[in-house]
Amino acid sequence: MGRMLKAFRCLLIILSALVFILGGLGAFRAHQFAQYANPREVSVLIKKGASVKKIANQLKEQNIVRDALLFEAFVRFFSKGRFIGAGEYEFAQGLKLRGIVERLLCGKVLRHKLTIPEGFRASEICALLVAKKMTPADACLARVQDIGFLKEPAGATSLEGYLFPETYFYERDDTLVSLLEQMTQLFYQKVENALTRSDRQTTRPLHQLVTLASIIEKETAVAQERRLIAGVFVNRLDRGMLLQSDPTVIYGIDNYDGNIRKSDLEKDTPYNTYTRTGLPSGPICNPGLASLEAAINPERTPFLYFVAKGDGSHHFSETLTEHNRAVSEYQRRRPKANDTTADKGE
Repeated sequence: MGRMLKAFRCLLIILSALVFILGGLGAFRAHQFAQYANPREVSVLIKKGASVKKIANQLKEQNIVRDALLFEAFVRFFSKGRFIGAGEYEFAQGLKLRGIVERLLCGKVLRHKLTIPEGFRASEICALLVAKKMTPADACLARVQDIGFLKEPAGATSLEGYLFPETYFYERDDTLVSLLEQMTQLFYQKVENALTRSDRQTTRPLHQLVTLASIIEKETAVAQERRLIAGVFVNRLDRGMLLQSDPTVIYGIDNYDGNIRKSDLEKDTPYNTYTRTGLPSGPICNPGLASLEAAINPERTPFLYFVAKGDGSHHFSETLTEHNRAVSEYQRRRPKANDTTADKGE
């Protein structure tokens, strides 16, 4: 009996020592793992359906972890029924093994930020997406011609005007289609809310409202002027007058070099409001909410003309005589341009 007790005690001592040694080894390996992992901030894309083993090997190949087996053990121990979801994950320098595993198990997928400025053209939005490596240029330029994204496509020939300018967040595996859907859906949400809030009923079709809003967006950056400029354009439309808006002409110029010339104003295009009455054939940019609201609820005004003052704002006039005086005044203050113009005509 005494021998058995003594042998049992020896066995306990051996087992305790073994546990201590293994625990120390595990801690050492974990320490080595933490020191080696994340020498810099790095991201990794986990594909849908990837196994823990495949993920472990992927992390090891990208120098995020040193010991794939230890990573697998940590995942299984801490998973508690959770799984590693697909997506792009980013790991900051110094993040330890437990933190890496928790980030993956919690699905803390990296979200990228994309800001679409007000007044950007569809082609400029595509350039942003290409720079973000979301899509090839040709694919994006083709997609923005697809009016299938629009709930009310009447009159539209592309998504120009319907891609709402806003800050969006997307994941690396999000598609171009899903992002364009976000932009167009937000557009309709904003327009419907603006129509509900408006104190005036508009009979103008949506496509015309968007086209008018896009011109307002390009004509002024001064928030207080938007409804007034909308009122001027509505007055001119109601009287059958030419809108004579330079930004519409610019939109119809291929390879615009920054100067608008008299020859440009005289060259007829579907967007030249110096040669064609009414609104151009479609929007010339993607307007922000303030310009959309101005088009929906223009200010009632007697003004028919405006001219740029050179400081970003405009001078408004009721008569052509008054307008011509203002043009002369503000043109004298501006440096001479080479055969260019920037003012409303008759």
